[in-house]
Amino acid sequence: MKHTFFWLSLFTVLLMVQEEASAQLRKPKKSGNYRDPFFDTQWWIGLRLGTNFTKAKPVERYSAYTSTQTTDTDAFDKDYQGFGKGGVLGGLEMTFYFKGICLSFQPDYRRQEFTYKNYYAWGDPANPTNAYEISSTTQNRLDYIHLPLLVRYEPLKGRLRPYIQAGGYYANLMAAYKAYTASTTDHSSGTASTYISEEIISGSRDLYIRSNWGWIAGGGVSYPVGNFRLAADVTYRRNTNNITNVANRYENERYTGAGDIADDIKLRNITVSFALLVPLRYISKNDFNAR
Repeated sequence: MKHTFFWLSLFTVLLMVQEEASAQLRKPKKSGNYRDPFFDTQWWIGLRLGTNFTKAKPVERYSAYTSTQTTDTDAFDKDYQGFGKGGVLGGLEMTFYFKGICLSFQPDYRRQEFTYKNYYAWGDPANPTNAYEISSTTQNRLDYIHLPLLVRYEPLKGRLRPYIQAGGYYANLMAAYKAYTASTTDHSSGTASTYISEEIISGSRDLYIRSNWGWIAGGGVSYPVGNFRLAADVTYRRNTNNITNVANRYENERYTGAGDIADDIKLRNITVSFALLVPLRYISKNDFNAR
């Protein structure tokens, strides 16, 4: 229900802005003059949609097992799967432009996903055929309200405007989900037999703290389409705090019993997004081009 209200609110705001723009915006002459002081300042508002790819970076690792055969402390480390499965995002953009410098607030609701794998093996030194192997995959999904504030620089004043941007963000965790699947290979019968030995799918918000903050850097380009401006950009986001709830690390008995213990992690994220923007200051002079 809350997601439906969020999207209806975005649509309503954008519709109201466009109706107001249609009522006030005149079609100017094509003089190509961008030197008038009117063009030094502008407000833009619109809708931003996109996708993102997340990688979890372990800060400190934890495991439910220790080895009796090796002193290798990395033997049970989880294998994090890079920038794999993509998530989605949707939100607003509100940008103030002044002489090539922009201050942009881009709140969104986003889903970030990351995966890790693990492998364990047990063997009888006196009987090598008496052995077990467990391979597990854990998929994690985190839903955030994301509040970034960016400073953007547009070096050109033409229709096609490349830009670079940097800033910071704060995000609040709204929901979390974890799916753990383990397959076991049993060699004790003399013939290897593989089967799904454990499957756990449940909410996992108690395993993470609510706060996530960090910095952003990236770039993009914008281009006018009628009275709108279409923007596309790519940003790299790096959170700077451990998002694991250390007090609840061992509290979820289902995952702890299966040997899935949360590491301390930070997130790395690549976001690709597109924005459709409308101006809030309207042109009332027929001697200049619409931006």
